[in-house]
Amino acid sequence: MADLMNTAVRGLLAYQRALATTGHNIANVATDGFSRQTVEINTQKPVGPIGTGVGKVNIRREIDMFIVAQQRIDQSEFNRLDGFHKLASLVEDVLADSKGGISSTLQNFFNSLQDVSNNPASIASRIEFLSKGEELVSRFKTIDGRLDDFSHLVDKQIKSEVTDINSLAKSLRGINDDIVSASGRQDGVPPDLLDQRDRLITDLSKHISIQSVTQKNETATVYIGSGQMLLDGSNVFSLAVSTDQSRSRITYEGAGEKTDIT
Repeated sequence: MADLMNTAVRGLLAYQRALATTGHNIANVATDGFSRQTVEINTQKPVGPIGTGVGKVNIRREIDMFIVAQQRIDQSEFNRLDGFHKLASLVEDVLADSKGGISSTLQNFFNSLQDVSNNPASIASRIEFLSKGEELVSRFKTIDGRLDDFSHLVDKQIKSEVTDINSLAKSLRGINDDIVSASGRQDGVPPDLLDQRDRLITDLSKHISIQSVTQKNETATVYIGSGQMLLDGSNVFSLAVSTDQSRSRITYEGAGEKTDIT
């Protein structure tokens, strides 16, 4: 009779957990980065010919890591090309604009030069040529100023991106520490922690191309650039911005050395 009661209690507890997991899935249907969870119910280890009911209950995430990894690669490439397109469009708007660009002013300068060449004795042609030359110089100065503005904009964006990357790396380190702490529990690492880990890695891939490796204890190791380690367990390495000849450079600070990874 006692065995029958124990079997019933274990069964009730197992399906109570399954119902709680279903409720957890429904509650987080709109949560960013959440993976649907399923319950695996295993039989209790038998001690004789008659089974003793439910044994270990495992909660598993329904996620395809191959698709997640491919999504990160595509996201990194899209953001790289999108950033290049936006900056190239700014330069194109300055140089190719029909009124404020360089083409029409440059053409007018050469037309006036041709007029002087055809009629070198003409005072009016000479005056027009000098006027178009001054106009061209003025336009060059204006465009140079605009390009300097773009350069300052890029510098600000670089500093902002580096700050975001360092912040995400530190957040990932915190998740790694939580995963290590949870790995000693009887139920193992909670799936929600793994979702948070993967979401942070995906967010990081939006800022920089990365390679992520999941260790046996479920912590993440992240590499950037040409193989520089950004995160390894509780060890996080940082990026910094330096100025070289008025241009921002990105440096990787690891093992007491600084490496230019611009």
